[in-house]
Amino acid sequence: MTLLFSNFSIEVRRWPNSLLSILLIAIFATGSGAQTSSVDDSVLKRHYDMAQSLQASGNLREAARHYRLFIADALGEMALQAATLKEYDKAAPLFDEALRLAPRSPGLIIRYAQAALAAHDLQRTRTLTEGVLRDYPTNVKADAKARLLLGQMMLKMNQEAAARDQFEAAVALDPNFENGYALAIAYLDLGDGAGAAKVFAEMVAGLGDTAALHMEIGRAYLNSDFQQEAAAEFKKAIEKDSDLAGAHYSLAVAYLTAGGNNALEMAQGELKLELGLSPNDPSTHAQLGNIALRQHSYADADQELKRAIALDANIPDSFFYLGQLYQDTGRSDEAVAAFRQSIFLTKDPAYNRYQIQKVHYLLGHLLIRLGQAEAGRRELQVSADLLNRSLNRDRDRLAGYLNDATAPADADDKQSTASVDTPSDQRSPGVSKLEAYQKRIAPALADSYNNLGVIAAGDRAFADALFAFQRAFEWNPELEGLNANWGLAAFRFEHYSEAISPLIRYSRSHPEDLAARSELAISQFHTGDYSGTLETLRPIAAEIDATPQLACIFAASLVKTGNRDVGVKRLLRLEQDNPQMVEVHTVLGEAYEKSKDFTHAVLEFGILIKLNPSDAFAYRSLGAIQIRQGNLREAVQNLEIASKLDPQNLDNHRNLSLAYRKSLRERDADREQAIYETLIKNVLNQTRPISH
Repeated sequence: MTLLFSNFSIEVRRWPNSLLSILLIAIFATGSGAQTSSVDDSVLKRHYDMAQSLQASGNLREAARHYRLFIADALGEMALQAATLKEYDKAAPLFDEALRLAPRSPGLIIRYAQAALAAHDLQRTRTLTEGVLRDYPTNVKADAKARLLLGQMMLKMNQEAAARDQFEAAVALDPNFENGYALAIAYLDLGDGAGAAKVFAEMVAGLGDTAALHMEIGRAYLNSDFQQEAAAEFKKAIEKDSDLAGAHYSLAVAYLTAGGNNALEMAQGELKLELGLSPNDPSTHAQLGNIALRQHSYADADQELKRAIALDANIPDSFFYLGQLYQDTGRSDEAVAAFRQSIFLTKDPAYNRYQIQKVHYLLGHLLIRLGQAEAGRRELQVSADLLNRSLNRDRDRLAGYLNDATAPADADDKQSTASVDTPSDQRSPGVSKLEAYQKRIAPALADSYNNLGVIAAGDRAFADALFAFQRAFEWNPELEGLNANWGLAAFRFEHYSEAISPLIRYSRSHPEDLAARSELAISQFHTGDYSGTLETLRPIAAEIDATPQLACIFAASLVKTGNRDVGVKRLLRLEQDNPQMVEVHTVLGEAYEKSKDFTHAVLEFGILIKLNPSDAFAYRSLGAIQIRQGNLREAVQNLEIASKLDPQNLDNHRNLSLAYRKSLRERDADREQAIYETLIKNVLNQTRPISH
């Protein structure tokens, strides 16, 4: 059956002259609850207030622009907070929506690319950064940052030479610390120590000969294949500031990494100096335990390692060294437990130059000695796999370090290359802050989307309107007026299935609104929910007959839900009062056809054709009945007309092929059958999922 009532003339409601809007109450109230934000709340408030003012004055185009800016800024802030919490799955759709509303935002695009890179979404990183380079060729800062991120992405993909080119371009555009440091890292990753040294020297000359800068240079060397250069940089940092937290620790690690005569003693001395500055630093205690272990001072090693674990039980190194201590002292079961805990705590296999490979190796041999051969072999296989990854020089190690090292070193950061997940008790303040921000801004977001929807509907941009209403509902499903706006827009756009839910919600809270109830019933009828149509219309049964269109769908729904006699009786009465009403003849014709009352069905479809000579449905229905009656000549005539009026309709060609065949016109029948089969294939090709 064709879609009925597509040209409904009933005026169920005028579009509101004044747009629905909820005042922003307490959203930007001052007080201790104010959020710290990279998007100043005053900026948000200014956009929102301006949108409200412009809307009130009738300047809807500018009002919509400020609503979009308000939403984009608010969602951008949420995205940044989610990205900071390493919740990229939450951040990405927020970034996408913010940029949909405010696409000319290179700063936000850059922040999105940073989040994508941190989450290892390399394709998105490339798309975003290349987009900035293409769309903002004169924005030097944005282009430099885009090239930096593009280079970091290339490092992660082991494209070192291409990454170096991007870093060189970034430095040429903006010769700051971040870009210069990235370029030096790329040189180190390419094995070009001289190139890195030259960049570092230029950075010292241009940015200042400071302790913090030498610390960063030392850390870069320590995380490269040029570790022998690290100690000299840490010494320079200490010369300039002997109290710089982390400097003595880093120099100790450099000594231990380089090895050689007196390495243990020199490292031990530096670690003790570090303890003088930070007596409760767990990493320093862990390294002192490691040195004591190498010196076979087991009692001192035990004391230092347990002290490190007491201060922070989430550092894998402490348990790695403790496992070795237990193994050396014959405490095998405790050694197994310590090694397993070290493995559990190592979230990034590349941490500390694949230290986890050694843990699996030691654990595997220990398990074999304990008679657990199968478990031991599994550990050794993991160790071998990790060794291969290490030998292949996993470039994520330097690229990941680069993401963290472009800012001054954290005084308490002793395992800067680790990628250990933050414990939930440490993350909760940030999560709570984000949730509080979302809760605080949600009413204004919902109101803004709602107003955007009404403005779009007023411009007859119904697709945009429906999208905006959906977003408004997601932020505040209780927003007054939203369901009415959403339902009406979907109804006017003939998206009847989408109109139903908001109209049901609105009608429940506003049972007196007959217009909304009418829209709901019509939408239910168009989607085939005839029982729902009856349920919606029964409370206003007294008013139905005064509106022929409602009376028609009520009677039609009675017929379609099995109450044929009552429905047909109502339709006949309606036909008598409204003989020109196409919908009544359509439903009556179908009802008679279904009950095999072909005489009356032919009469109704004939009336339809007189009322509308271009009604392909009427010709098709009449032709199908005439085939069953054996009136083949007229069936062919009517079906030929139907096929000309609606050549893409499958039933037209299928019925016409049947009529031709029964009329012994085989060639014509084959032609129509071929057309039918071609149309079927086209439908299947359009609906078949693409295979990969």
